[in-house]
Amino acid sequence: MQNIFGAGSLWGIRTDNTTGVSTPVKFGVLQEVQFDFTRTIKELFGGYQMPIAIGAGTMKPTAKAKNARIFIDQYAELFFGLSSAAGQSLISEDEAGTIPAAGGPYTISVTDAATWTDDLGVFFTATGLPLKKVATGATPAKGQYKVASGIYTFAAADAGLAVLINYAYTMAATLNAVQTTYIPATPYQVTVDHATDFVANVSVKNLATGVSLTDDSPSSPTLAGHYKVANGLYTFVSDDEDLAIQIEYTYTGQSGRKLTLTNQLLGVTPTFQGWFKGNYRGKQCVLKLANCVSSKLTLPTKLEDFSIQEFDFSMFADDSNNIGILSASE
Repeated sequence: MQNIFGAGSLWGIRTDNTTGVSTPVKFGVLQEVQFDFTRTIKELFGGYQMPIAIGAGTMKPTAKAKNARIFIDQYAELFFGLSSAAGQSLISEDEAGTIPAAGGPYTISVTDAATWTDDLGVFFTATGLPLKKVATGATPAKGQYKVASGIYTFAAADAGLAVLINYAYTMAATLNAVQTTYIPATPYQVTVDHATDFVANVSVKNLATGVSLTDDSPSSPTLAGHYKVANGLYTFVSDDEDLAIQIEYTYTGQSGRKLTLTNQLLGVTPTFQGWFKGNYRGKQCVLKLANCVSSKLTLPTKLEDFSIQEFDFSMFADDSNNIGILSASE
């Protein structure tokens, strides 16, 4: 006997892209899926209360999935039909700062000024009242501010007051990495994980003692406890073979994904193949759906609860006039 316990698992594979190759997308932290096959029927009545014949009309296959994981490629590939890119927009909410004391300049450079993109308002900490924004070429009066490139300028009359600054910024393109390893045998070299995106060395430490080794770059090391580094390749000496070390360095790379929601022409919509698996005690029930189109995506939030997204889609036949395949253990 076949049963299904739990929400099961759900995948989507885009089928309309020009390359013919798509990365499968799994619906993360799936909460529930409901498949509906709704048929219209036509009833023939005569002189009696009950129908004397029933015929089938059209059938509408639809599905509704709810999952918790925020996954940009799910939205990009299966709903919007767009491509995501590396990077992430972030918001700093109520970042604390104090307007410098009398004498100025009365400016505050926010923590992420280097990648600042948009101002989201400033409030006085003590009262919660908002300050009024003025043009970048103006001189702020009491209770006003201006901003450019992440540097906020205030009035002399507000010197010494604490403020809360809100702004948007992008994630820094340079990331930090820490890697532990052992110095191998000849040629006594270690290539870090992100060597192709390597930016700069920070330090190399003896993992047991925490003592930093000496960087002789660009010269080759000749003494124990010394090394050189170039393009993510660290070179040591034979006396340090098998030494456990910790390498810290920076590299170019952005965490997260972003999706630009462009306004597309009417009729443009991605199609995808759907796969569902439900199981119980080692037995599986699998539904393959040939062609799917999503009609609804919701991103709700709720006080004291997790966000559960809803993803609705409809199915239609493939070139062989098949909707899909349903299989189960009997």
